[in-house]
Amino acid sequence: MRDRIVAVGEVAVDVIATGMPRIPKKWSEVEIIENFGVYPAGSAGYFAQCLARLGMGCSIVGKIGADQFGEFLLAEFQKEKVDTRFLKISKTDETAITLLLVLRNRKKISFVTRPPRIESSDIDFGCLAGASHLHFSGYLMVPSMWGRPTITLMKRAREEGLQTSLDTQMSITGNWRKPLSGVLEHVDLLFLDQDEARKVSGVSSLKRAGRILLKRGPRTVVVKLGKRGCRIFTGDEDITVPGYTVKALSTVGAGDAFDAGYLYSTTMNWPLTRRGAFANAVAALSCTAMGCKHGIKSATQAMRFIGRKSRN
Repeated sequence: MRDRIVAVGEVAVDVIATGMPRIPKKWSEVEIIENFGVYPAGSAGYFAQCLARLGMGCSIVGKIGADQFGEFLLAEFQKEKVDTRFLKISKTDETAITLLLVLRNRKKISFVTRPPRIESSDIDFGCLAGASHLHFSGYLMVPSMWGRPTITLMKRAREEGLQTSLDTQMSITGNWRKPLSGVLEHVDLLFLDQDEARKVSGVSSLKRAGRILLKRGPRTVVVKLGKRGCRIFTGDEDITVPGYTVKALSTVGAGDAFDAGYLYSTTMNWPLTRRGAFANAVAALSCTAMGCKHGIKSATQAMRFIGRKSRN
């Protein structure tokens, strides 16, 4: 039985500070930070770690630098039992770093270093051997893989019997449609949040957006609605699954945690409503601790969380 998922995408280190009331305007002004941490991250990084915590095998494909931050990522991923054999280590690029400030009012301010450029030549197709699924995490954040490189990868995955999925995330160039041209017909499952769904489809109605995106190739389109849950579109169904309320400490990585929960439940072949509920639960739990993965202990924990919420 194949029980391993391959995650492709951005890998980075997140430096996160939360809880300050405002950003000081003068160097002499000081604000107290409530929480601070350095975390193994990136869209593919968060996804892979959350999936591993749910008990599923995961290989990560991306690029890091041959520096102390790259060593930190390798050590943290391996601690979570994420397969790092296909993570490219570059001697000429530096590991990507994001500095994220989350104010008390939940407003986010981010600063990023230039990430290593992922080339098609960096991807060893050997990562697909024995896997059940290929997931591209944060596709629109990796321009070097737009179009033909990803089409080739998705086609190869399907030829080897894998299902495929893609999460668009934010476009770093502001281009939302052209990068996906020709790609979606090779994607079985498409993840977007509600703003991304509107921008990629070109319409404001989520119902119309879901139908338009289905016509472009995916068999399932999942729109993430934040704390309101998710909406799942297939050729026959349009299902809204309500979310769960938690005391959120940080929402960074919650969308990646959602994807991990949904693909875990898809592998289990659960009904769509149960898949959505489980993914909502995993995303909610990820918000209860800094660093995304730390709020997630196991699939059993997520199922017990759903049980408690359903009784309340």
